[in-house]
Formats: sequence, C-alpha cells, structure tokens
Amino acid sequence: MQADDPSASVTSQSGIADQAFWTVTTDAAGYVVVEGGNVIGVMLGGDIGDPATHQDALKTLAESIVAGM
Repeated sequence: MQADDPSASVTSQSGIADQAFWTVTTDAAGYVVVEGGNVIGVMLGGDIGDPATHQDALKTLAESIVAGM
C-alpha cells in the first residue's frame, strides 16, 4: 500500500484507539491506529478480493493489539 496511491480511500474510525483510520487501495486494506505515543498498522495486501470482507477481522486484531499495550 502506497501513501500516495491515487486509489486510496481513508476513513476515520472511532472506538478503536485515540485515532484510527481504515484505508483501502486496489491492492491492500488495513487499519492504522494511534494510541498514546504508538502508531500501529494492521494490513492485508495482495489479491484480497473485497476489502470489506476483511475489515472486521483486521479491526479485531487492531483492537487486541491496543488492548495489550
């Protein structure tokens, strides 16, 4: 996933951490979360099909990481 990818869609999310963003491109999807002074990325890339089918699992993983901090 490239930060300058023109196909990128970034949506702010609440309830995961101090800040959280769901990002989708043509080749990847994932969450970037900010909790305190930490930034965490949970991504899935490649031929992933419909990114929405992975959103819940990636959110759960991001929440688990934040909870363990």
